[in-house]
Amino acid sequence: MGSFSGSFRSKLFTACRQIARWTLPQPMYYALAASWRNRSLKGAFTQGANNLADESAVFERTQNITFPLDVVDAEKIMVIVVPQHNAMSGGIYSMISIARHMRRLKWLHGFEVLVVTIPNPSRLTYFRNTNFQNSENIYRFEQILRCTKAKEIYLHLPEYASSTFVDDLSRAELDYLLNRHLHVNLLNQNIRLMHEKEKFASLRKIADGMSQSAAHHSYAGQAFADRYDLPTILLPAYTDLSDYPPSEFEQKEKLIIYSFDDAPHKDKCLKVIANKLPDYKLVEIRGITFDRYMDYATRCMFSISFGEGFDGYVAQPIYQGGIGFTVYNDEFFPSDHFKTYENFFESEDEMVNEICDKIVSLAANREAYVKLNKELLEEYHKLYKFDEYIAQLKKLSLKQFEVFPKARAAVAASNAQPKPSYGTTAASFEPGAVGRMRDGETLSST
Repeated sequence: MGSFSGSFRSKLFTACRQIARWTLPQPMYYALAASWRNRSLKGAFTQGANNLADESAVFERTQNITFPLDVVDAEKIMVIVVPQHNAMSGGIYSMISIARHMRRLKWLHGFEVLVVTIPNPSRLTYFRNTNFQNSENIYRFEQILRCTKAKEIYLHLPEYASSTFVDDLSRAELDYLLNRHLHVNLLNQNIRLMHEKEKFASLRKIADGMSQSAAHHSYAGQAFADRYDLPTILLPAYTDLSDYPPSEFEQKEKLIIYSFDDAPHKDKCLKVIANKLPDYKLVEIRGITFDRYMDYATRCMFSISFGEGFDGYVAQPIYQGGIGFTVYNDEFFPSDHFKTYENFFESEDEMVNEICDKIVSLAANREAYVKLNKELLEEYHKLYKFDEYIAQLKKLSLKQFEVFPKARAAVAASNAQPKPSYGTTAASFEPGAVGRMRDGETLSST
């Protein structure tokens, strides 16, 4: 076979670029994009990876210089772990919010609060999330090794990382945690990303205690405390929108925003809207700052979530005076009575078949539109209040959990092998945890 034609190479390059845009974290996508002008796919990906590594090296220097002395000298440290990419997501926004308010509650719990990027073999990190307004400096997990006076570590870990966190620790990091009182709280912000209890057995073996904070009412109850064998507390994600005034019905634009999530009915739904309602502009929310998103959420007449459903793609436009559509599900909705609202469909087919009629009807009837928005706002106000959010953070900071696994005997039996005592090193640690070393060496597991 001969070489590819120029036309084919061009189409292949365009397709790969689009795939990268859809699938890669925003920082990596833009790092790659910077080198695409030479039209070499191999060169683009190599240069993109190098750009990220170089950027992380700059961040490391900043982190080294600014690491807070109060944390270095602390005996109690609350560590909140965030993903290694400077990206926008509801989960990251929530973690930064938790850190900010936990720091203000130090008078209650006594912990110094530190936000760090998760340990990762590529050593990617960043210093400040630039996708929404905040003043939180972010450090590397390995910098906790500076805190030699610490006796107690309260680690808040995103749920998706529970199965790999121990594997990605360096030998020194594992040594450090083994020789301190460690409590691990899993930030269960998305039940679809939460691993089953068997997957985070390695965490149990290095921790003196474990728990979970659930971001949705739907999985904060007894069944999920039992399922994961974890003491549980409800910690709804609270988003302060006081800086974003809502718009009135008359100020709404013929604009429909929708989430970037993949869903079986997504293409059908968007096609039927484009065909039947050509006056409406469809905008996918992807790779933008929170401020820009809130501008869309305020201007749009309607929004659609193709993901969790009971999420920001529906909630924020409602707070801004609009209407959000999605398919009801038991995983994230707090109650099935939400199915009584006409903007929440009972199936994907129902959404595809009926959404256009709903849009036309509501857009033509100011009274019905405003009434529905008001009713939905009342529902959200019942669930999300700032004072209650702070009250839950206080409980979490003091480890005052609300629901406990029924099978306490079974839990005790599963933890019969105690955490190694102080003075244990990673080299002699063999309760089953596997630690990935920076040079690729791994601890043997039993």
